[in-house]
Amino acid sequence: MTRGLAHPAEIVADGYALEPRVRLADEVVLPEPDATRLDASLAGLPALVGRWFGAALADWEGSCLLRYGPGGRYLPHRDVAGPGVVDQVVSRRRFTVVLFLNAAGDASGGGFAGGRLRILDEAGRLAAGEAVGQADRGQAGLVIEPEEGMLVAFPAGLLHEVEPVTSGVRDVLVSWLS
Repeated sequence: MTRGLAHPAEIVADGYALEPRVRLADEVVLPEPDATRLDASLAGLPALVGRWFGAALADWEGSCLLRYGPGGRYLPHRDVAGPGVVDQVVSRRRFTVVLFLNAAGDASGGGFAGGRLRILDEAGRLAAGEAVGQADRGQAGLVIEPEEGMLVAFPAGLLHEVEPVTSGVRDVLVSWLS
């Protein structure tokens, strides 16, 4: 990700906008041919996620690399929008995919602290459920502790957030499938 060009990540709210109170992260744009190679290597993602969820998925938005530095976060949100949204692609999203590129751990070793992915219920509380990998499955619900190489997929309409990163840098690849 160090070879890419970073710029502040936007949110979709009546068009695209920078809202650092809501989302504090950078989107990293890879140079060519790296971006094309990355997307080609992930071309099977719709079929893989579709099989897992028993859904026919034919399209994906390509890869989006995100970097969350200290203080980086994304408050509770959904990755899909209703009718009337400027970007119709966002309205069609069915599943969100997150691939952790580094792990929580010692920042001096390339890790980070904080930055957990939390799946919430409609009231903004942690939703009950099961998770893959190192997750807190107690009454608190679904809190996913990032592990390098872990892929997490969930319905795009689920309310979720990224907890603030307290040290180090959290790197992820995200995409949306329809």
